[in-house]
Amino acid sequence: MTHHPPEFDISNGESVALYLVPDSSNETLTEDRVYEENFQLPHVFQRDQTLVGITQKQHVTHTHGGGLVQQAGFFYTSYGIYGVLSSYDLNTALAGVESLHGNISSATDYTVYDFKFCADMHEIWDFKRGDDVAVLVEAIRRGGCFRAVVEKKDGSRQSSPVEMPYYWPDQNLVQFQTKIEFFPSEILDERRMTETLSKDGYPLGANPGPITELIFNNVASTYLSLFTDGRYYSLGQVKPGTFLEYENLTIFANWRVNEE
Repeated sequence: MTHHPPEFDISNGESVALYLVPDSSNETLTEDRVYEENFQLPHVFQRDQTLVGITQKQHVTHTHGGGLVQQAGFFYTSYGIYGVLSSYDLNTALAGVESLHGNISSATDYTVYDFKFCADMHEIWDFKRGDDVAVLVEAIRRGGCFRAVVEKKDGSRQSSPVEMPYYWPDQNLVQFQTKIEFFPSEILDERRMTETLSKDGYPLGANPGPITELIFNNVASTYLSLFTDGRYYSLGQVKPGTFLEYENLTIFANWRVNEE
């Protein structure tokens, strides 16, 4: 397997994808032919040099000629495992999802497993720099698309596409709500995951088979509501109405400052 672990840094707002070439000799995979693919990873998490990417859950898994199976989401990590998460109902999940079902497999299923980065947006605002929110307001008024990269107090980072931006003129405040997906929070902890799975030959042992029908009991979401005054909240703060504070927030857009 070709696996290149570059110096990851998601703070520059690049879009991330995973380029894959499956090992056609692996009997656990559905295709016995050589092919190439990539998965877009709209939500990316980084702690030190550990990278975890989350796909949307709307992937329609099926066999052509055999019918549809289900919707599914995927996650991919820089430490040698990836997984499939079964579909869930968003309204049920928002009410308090307690577990996710899924499978875990090894990156050794692929002869090539490489994260790719694309600078497809421009940095337009940074909290620590003390940038004026006027540029954000202008981008909102132009119908801009946004990506938020937030550095949390524990040093971890999250990069996610923005679903809805708001401008509150009475406070001269801009708010960004990120798109939402659910995932098992333990996959963000490389040490915990590798120690737990080491008995099964993971992450990069000799031909580890898939671990199926797992139940993940620690569920997190990608949703954040970020404000330009240093505050934010996640789903856990919605009901109590509380806020957290971030270390830094950088906003990227498909629109350049001073662009006509």
